[in-house]
Amino acid sequence: LTEAKKEAEAEEKRERVEQTIRRYEESFDRMLVLAKTSTTDKLVDSFLFNEDRNFALFNYVSEINGEIEKLLNENEELKKQIDDYKNSMNNSIAEKRQELETLELTSNRIEEATEKIRAKLEKTRQILQETAVMTGDLAKKLNCDTSVLERRLAASKDPTLETVLDYLALIEERIDNLLLVRQYIASIDPDAPYIAKPILMGGNLLPLSSSFPTIIPPSLQADFDEPTGEGELKVPLSREELHKRVISQIKAKHTETTGRENEPDV
Repeated sequence: LTEAKKEAEAEEKRERVEQTIRRYEESFDRMLVLAKTSTTDKLVDSFLFNEDRNFALFNYVSEINGEIEKLLNENEELKKQIDDYKNSMNNSIAEKRQELETLELTSNRIEEATEKIRAKLEKTRQILQETAVMTGDLAKKLNCDTSVLERRLAASKDPTLETVLDYLALIEERIDNLLLVRQYIASIDPDAPYIAKPILMGGNLLPLSSSFPTIIPPSLQADFDEPTGEGELKVPLSREELHKRVISQIKAKHTETTGRENEPDV
């Protein structure tokens, strides 16, 4: 009985092993069909190849995940930099707007000042124009010879802003000549008032407290190079003749004074 039982158990165990083998064979057959191979060796080779490939893909996916994580970190850093740049640009724009407003205010003030200066310039131009007109009237009253200016400047008889200085120079020359004649007449006229005599010779530089100098009328025979006859002063002299005689008198006085200073002391 015991041996029969053992044989039965051995038979049962053998059947289980055979069933397991058949299941393995069926599984291998299905795997061969799925793998489209004809032998087990090819199936094993295909399995090993796919295993290596899957491992390589796993490594590649791991690297890709690392790159993705790195790119995400860089993206966060870029977002932070963009936010900082936006804040900086906003601050810069606010400063530029404030500077622009300041420049606009300054420009408005400059425009207002420019308008005031233009108004003053126009007023000054009008005053200068009136001065030019008065200068022309004064030149006419003094009988100034304006033909020289008309020929030299090719200008009209009426002075303009461009020629008013030339007319003033002509008036100054005319006044100097008149004062020179007045000086000469006062120097030869003992009855002329004192204030008329030193107007050009510098006598008016004396202090008021000093005594008035005694002016001796010049001798015409001694002071002028040209001989004069009796009654010659009664003949009217031209401006050129008066000017020539006064210059001769001044030169003679200067020569006499220089000679006295150079004389040796005794």
